[in-house]
Amino acid sequence: MKLSVRDLGKSFGRKVVLRGVDLELEKGQAVCITGPNGAGKSTLIKILSTLLRPDRGEIRMDGENPFENPRIFRRRMGVVLHEPMLYPQLTARENLEYVCRIYGVDGKKAEEWLERVGLSEFAEERVEHLSEGMKQRLAIGRAMIHSPELLLLDEPFASLDARGVEMVIGLITEQVSRGGAAVITSHMSGLLEGVVSRTFQLQDGRLV
Repeated sequence: MKLSVRDLGKSFGRKVVLRGVDLELEKGQAVCITGPNGAGKSTLIKILSTLLRPDRGEIRMDGENPFENPRIFRRRMGVVLHEPMLYPQLTARENLEYVCRIYGVDGKKAEEWLERVGLSEFAEERVEHLSEGMKQRLAIGRAMIHSPELLLLDEPFASLDARGVEMVIGLITEQVSRGGAAVITSHMSGLLEGVVSRTFQLQDGRLV
């Protein structure tokens, strides 16, 4: 897997959020992107995940444009956004079982990942009744259950306690170790020292 981003730009009305963003990422690598609120970190993650189109520039994944066939490329990605992308009326287990069906993964993975993200005892709780930290744990399990080639995490430590933060660091490390790639945005970039190959700051719409 090779991700290549060239001269990416995005504006909302008169506000320029991203300008001339360049990024190269290969399998076995992870990068962290930091920056203040409103810098454009979430916008960048949404564009990389094909949920938002850029105004200019190009993205290539293994030389192909993911926007030409986003459904295929989304199957190769695992994404955690500020919005957890969970079904509130379903239980924690039902959410993961549904994702397994979407990706053609053995349904037994749902139980495995409930345990891995520390939610086994809450498996039958509906998502709407879970705490924010539990929802974040479940969202991370949802993103990783199909062993994605590219993991896109927008502030993955949000709402997590110390054990949850440690869990996420371990999962990112595992992603890289097995040859996957990851882009992580975080205000807590120091936690990822030794895990990511490079840390960027998103400043004035550019990665520096």
